[in-house]
Amino acid sequence: MLTPDPERPAVVEVLQDRRVVWFNFTALDDAITAVLDDPFLAPSERDQFLLR
Repeated sequence: MLTPDPERPAVVEVLQDRRVVWFNFTALDDAITAVLDDPFLAPSERDQFLLR
């Protein structure tokens, strides 16, 4: 579940289903930035374009 919510919605806790994972836009942005900035991962030019 990808949401703009800064905190995990209560419904995710109520479900208690391992198949439902909560992620917010800030965490997604942080993960993409980490991949783009990591010299050891070296994503291809196409992947860099898609991530940006």
